[in-house]
Amino acid sequence: MMNDTLRNNVVWEIILTEESYLKQLHTLDKFFVRPCMEKGLLPKHVHTIIFGELAALQRMNEELYKALLSENKNVGTAFLHFAPFLKLYSSYAKNYQQAINLLLDWERRSNRFGSWLMGTESRPEVQAKLPSLLITPVQRVPRYRLLLSELLRYTPTEHPHHSSIANAVSEVSEVAKHINHSICRAESLQRMMMIQRAFKQDYPNIIAPGRHLLKEGILHKVSRSGNTSQPRLIFLFSDILLYTKLPSVNFTALSSRSPGDFLDVDYKPRSLECCCLLPLRHCSIISVLGNGHHGLFRIKCEAEDMLLYSKDKTEGGEWVSTLTDAIQQAVVKRRTLRKDSSSRKPLRRPALRKLTLKGDPEQLIALKVKKPPQDENFEELTEPSRFPVPESPKASTGGSALRKTQRLPSSLKTQLLQVQECLTPPKSWLSPNKKQKPTLENKRDQKVEGRFKRPHPVVDLCETRDEIQKKPRKPVSFMYSPSG
Repeated sequence: MMNDTLRNNVVWEIILTEESYLKQLHTLDKFFVRPCMEKGLLPKHVHTIIFGELAALQRMNEELYKALLSENKNVGTAFLHFAPFLKLYSSYAKNYQQAINLLLDWERRSNRFGSWLMGTESRPEVQAKLPSLLITPVQRVPRYRLLLSELLRYTPTEHPHHSSIANAVSEVSEVAKHINHSICRAESLQRMMMIQRAFKQDYPNIIAPGRHLLKEGILHKVSRSGNTSQPRLIFLFSDILLYTKLPSVNFTALSSRSPGDFLDVDYKPRSLECCCLLPLRHCSIISVLGNGHHGLFRIKCEAEDMLLYSKDKTEGGEWVSTLTDAIQQAVVKRRTLRKDSSSRKPLRRPALRKLTLKGDPEQLIALKVKKPPQDENFEELTEPSRFPVPESPKASTGGSALRKTQRLPSSLKTQLLQVQECLTPPKSWLSPNKKQKPTLENKRDQKVEGRFKRPHPVVDLCETRDEIQKKPRKPVSFMYSPSG
């Protein structure tokens, strides 16, 4: 009996809070969105960024409120029906910080907008600040998750609505995670744009599709001699790692009080100088002391080798775990998005000659295989520069010729011929001493072709200049003389 009472209280709380939330959306639309557009207090694009998503959210929540009233207290079924549409909140949530920044900026820039906003917020029908009204949609989906979880706790397993409520809790929780992920990505993008503006000469370019900021902080880089260390500002992205010099002397004291993965510091334009950039897919983390939680670890990336440590042992362990996860994700994404053949570096013939691929013969790309897989369908290739061409059955007698032609599979033969074509460079690649020298016959053909291309007119040289000028002009005739 007690659980039924508590359960009914939670159901009515969900319905009443939804009604109160709709009133707040109606207040935003009636007293802020429409008057601001009608009076032209803000530019159209600024108005769209601040209030653009509210109309769609209001229509969706009106339908959700009707479903909650018509489902006969079956809240789970209503939320299951509208759970996919709750992802609309992610678009609003990730633009919320930009909307608040624009709102504060225009409140300072425009006296007309500032005075109107102050008067509207103080009206008896409103009695609320505009930023506090704008944040309510961001908080709504987490509020749904808490209320539904509480309702599930007071609903027994034999209740007919238990399964629908449990599924609704799962669906709304996934939507809440999606919204939080969108907010983090939006904050990361804003932070990356500020870091990009802080680089001297705008180099390197860190704005790229799919790239996001994971962590930033200060670590000490040990010199190659091992006697000294210098503080460096480290930026860890989803696919690269870079470090810069500190922008100011007192930067360490300012950033030491910053919680979380991002520093609570605004970088000034042209204040950061990038020292090194490392691709994560070629990096490896080596713990120098124990498991790395003592704050000292090593990063290797091909020719680069760095020894880093943090004065805070806890922060050093967090860096090691975050770097390890980021490297694994970068390697997995590289393997997923690219084929094995495109993941290699460009190779010339000397490097390709040393390649041997063990395993599936269909992936054979090497020019010479010393020890091929033991298979009756394969024949050892003995010539290093050419591929053996099967002899024609007409040139040999008996069944031996037919067996020779059948030893090399057609698929392997096609691949080998493709490699041979790739290894045959065009004539423009050949050095001057390796180019084919023209023979006497080729010179003679070029000479004959030149005569046809540029014929010479035949003129009687015995005539004087005056006689030629007195004669009327005639078209010049062209003749070909074999003797030249």
